[in-house]
Amino acid sequence: MIDFRSVYATVLNNWLCIAPELVDQVMGRNFSRTQDLGFSCQGTTSTRHSSRAASIGMNAYLSGGEGVIDYELPAAAPVGVHFFDVAGRKLSTPYRGRRGSGGQSQRFPLRNIGWSAGVYIVVLEVNGRMYSRKIGLFR
Repeated sequence: MIDFRSVYATVLNNWLCIAPELVDQVMGRNFSRTQDLGFSCQGTTSTRHSSRAASIGMNAYLSGGEGVIDYELPAAAPVGVHFFDVAGRKLSTPYRGRRGSGGQSQRFPLRNIGWSAGVYIVVLEVNGRMYSRKIGLFR
């Protein structure tokens, strides 16, 4: 029998690329992540920058009613930006397209989307690799 919380922990850690210590904090304790659900996380979310996330220089934050994602692409690539709540529910995909090499900054208005105060996850998908950061919305 599989504990559903273990499945949630696996999804948060291996699909949304949320750092294990943050998953444990959100879940209330450590749950096994041994299930192979076919996810392959290539980045991590943490208050510390991982070397993989640093390779694209990703930063995500809120500013003036907008979500802002800054990142550096070493070469032109397909990019997707996704917003999730900490329970792993996808809230939106405000951008999917191709971006050129170099520094990128994308802004997404937060008005009219109904987010309450809390912690959210921004996932930047580059060439199928996921990089994520947590952002906090406090009113």
